[in-house]
Amino acid sequence: MNRLDTADARRDTKFIEAVLYSPEGISFAFNIARLRESQRMTVEAMSMYTALVAKYPDYTACYIRLGCI
Repeated sequence: MNRLDTADARRDTKFIEAVLYSPEGISFAFNIARLRESQRMTVEAMSMYTALVAKYPDYTACYIRLGCI
């Protein structure tokens, strides 16, 4: 992973953390994770799904996506 990839991952993590604390942000964060998954950025997608599950353990769609990856 080069320096730009690391910066992107750090930015994405901060963005997702900010989104997780807003009620409407849950779906938004899930959709960003789906986008990362479709871009074959599976590590990033998995970390986003895991963050969502940690905050919202009843969000079953994340478990399904993690199982598919």
